Amino acid sequence: MKTIIEYVQEYDCGNFETCILTPVDMLILAELSYFELRKYGTIYCSKKFEKFNLLDRDGIVEKITNHTIDKEYNIALAKEIFKSNRFKNLEMAFYMDKKSSRDVMQYASMVYRLANNYVIAFRGTDMSLLGWHEDLNLSFLDRLPSHELSIEFVQRVIDDLPKGANIYLVGHSKGGNFATFAASYIPPEYQSRIKGVYDFDGPGYKTDIFKCRQFKNIEHKYNKIVPYDSIVGTLMIDYSKYKVVSAAGPNGISQHSPFKWKLGDDNDFVYLPKISKTSRAFDRAFEDWLSELDDNTKMDYTFAIFDFLYKCGIKDLRQLTGEILPLFKRARAVQKRMKKKDKKVAYQAIVKLGKLFLQYRFKRDI
Repeated sequence: MKTIIEYVQEYDCGNFETCILTPVDMLILAELSYFELRKYGTIYCSKKFEKFNLLDRDGIVEKITNHTIDKEYNIALAKEIFKSNRFKNLEMAFYMDKKSSRDVMQYASMVYRLANNYVIAFRGTDMSLLGWHEDLNLSFLDRLPSHELSIEFVQRVIDDLPKGANIYLVGHSKGGNFATFAASYIPPEYQSRIKGVYDFDGPGYKTDIFKCRQFKNIEHKYNKIVPYDSIVGTLMIDYSKYKVVSAAGPNGISQHSPFKWKLGDDNDFVYLPKISKTSRAFDRAFEDWLSELDDNTKMDYTFAIFDFLYKCGIKDLRQLTGEILPLFKRARAVQKRMKKKDKKVAYQAIVKLGKLFLQYRFKRDI
């Protein structure tokens, strides 16, 4: 079985004037969207497309992948992209990167060009605490500020692209959520110009957008793909007609990484009939858990969790794996200032979710 890195190394059908973009190509471009170019790739912020391999300079790849979850894999992927005949003409433009603590926003989008194919990619969650805070806000908000920005971005970009261009929207994780939302809520004249939408293991929504008229307009162009042990991609109200990919490594959240997804000799994903029992159990448990909480309670829980972490001085998830003693001391100091009621409610919520998961995990008919 191959990975996306081996796909870049081995697969070459010529240029994209004659070759079509595959679902694997779409996943690779979604993964490249995690590269943070605010400091080292300002050339890509304009409407003018520039070669992606301009980033192939000493030390740059290490810096732009610093906030990615799979840093070492991403460095390897970038180096193979630079050497690849298939991707040698890959270009990028319209790069936008916006973070806001006030709006709880961790957003980035860009456009890749390969011949007449234009791929609008949305970044998923990075290593910042802000990004994970935004993720939890999905549980009680119908629309995030990032959703509004994604709609505006797609319309602005499409206005600038040539007529007859093959336009795609892609994203992994939260980026898939943004791509789906934007494709669903842009006006019909923009929807008609989109050739395909790819959502790779993106979480669902608080409300069922998949029943709305706007989504129905693009449903025939929509592709949702999740790993066998999907945790993220089945959260909340999600699209039920997804495809399932075999993935390597330990079960659970590790399979969220595109670098674990398996490819066959035909250079397509290795598909399976359905997600795992663990995935189905977590989906049911999380659904039941959320149904017992009103929006105000979910908002209070989210605020309490992240207020606690921010007060502990945590801004990046890697700080949670650093030196434990200083972190523990800060956590204890903050915990002592918490109200007894808040600590009890948070504890009960976590225990309840755990019990629901175990209950569904050992049911035979799930």
